[in-house]
Amino acid sequence: MKYYTQFLVRYGPNEEIRELLGSDGVFVLDGRNHLGTMIRDSMERIEKLKNVQPSIVGFSIRKGSRFCDGTEIHRWIIR
Repeated sequence: MKYYTQFLVRYGPNEEIRELLGSDGVFVLDGRNHLGTMIRDSMERIEKLKNVQPSIVGFSIRKGSRFCDGTEIHRWIIR
């Protein structure tokens, strides 16, 4: 099983929360860490992407064998 973060953005006139697409939309996590460390790693990645992707408003930590079939285990909306 793989753990990864899917970053979320607000999009459209209704400002729906959607998944960020492209290579910046996903961040692979170390599955040996516990959830608290994964959350911290995801927040640090948002800080690093702030200048490139200022529209990130949250993230979803998922677990799955592939990106297309991951099960959400934690979601956090920043703003």
